[in-house]
Amino acid sequence: MSYDFLHSRLPDDQPILTIGHLRRLEADAVAAEAEAAEASRRAQELRSNLEAFRQLLSSVMSLPLVDSQQPAPNGANAEAARSESDDKDDTPQGGHPSYRSEIRKALEQSPKGFLSYADLRVALGDFVAKRGSYSDKSFHGALSRLEAAEVVRRHNGHAFLLAAYRAHMRVITKGKAPDVEPRSPLREAPTSDAVLAVLRSAGEPLTSSQILVRMSRSHPEVAASLTRQRTGLYNVLKRFVDRGLLVREGDEALRTYRVANTTDAGNDTGPDVVGPG
Repeated sequence: MSYDFLHSRLPDDQPILTIGHLRRLEADAVAAEAEAAEASRRAQELRSNLEAFRQLLSSVMSLPLVDSQQPAPNGANAEAARSESDDKDDTPQGGHPSYRSEIRKALEQSPKGFLSYADLRVALGDFVAKRGSYSDKSFHGALSRLEAAEVVRRHNGHAFLLAAYRAHMRVITKGKAPDVEPRSPLREAPTSDAVLAVLRSAGEPLTSSQILVRMSRSHPEVAASLTRQRTGLYNVLKRFVDRGLLVREGDEALRTYRVANTTDAGNDTGPDVVGPG
């Protein structure tokens, strides 16, 4: 350390280096080292997030492109377009039956003539596997058409054959049995299901970017929709944190999420911030 440097750190009227001056210099050095360590940590986090976004972008780029130059339908044209799309998704493909026929068959094979949406999706497992992918739009579209044809009645997140629904309501009206439990909206949205599945399988806290990357592998259709509107993922994460299903940890620089356990009661979730991480 040069004399000129030391002298520059001392008042003009105190050219003599004292113990107090040395301690101040030592404190400055410690502070500088801490700042350098924090900068290095932040740089490493940014590199990690950058790599996560690169992997996500690579996955999204491999998905089929949608022609954004086509005008978006509105009014009656929009309804017709949705109907045409749903009909296309619900028609037999590759020699496989349609959603409507499989839903009806699953309900007819059910002992009580009705199933919750979650159980109905499970019952469609082999059909979906042969078809190659699951479409939530086709699932609910098929239920709507079956209900319009008076084959099925939807009630409290369950699908009933019409005769089973009428019998069920007669029993309920007479007070001989409780009604079926209303559906939980957390378990009916594909995005919510995908987020929970990713975090449960991870077994460790993940940032929102890491969640998206893993969803792009296990639930590519859901991940693609979230990539186009990133706030959708934050809304799901915030809702789960507010309801105690997930725990949010870390600060704004590196915010992570994990599945809550019984020891997390009373965890301070803090305000949610829509942003990276």
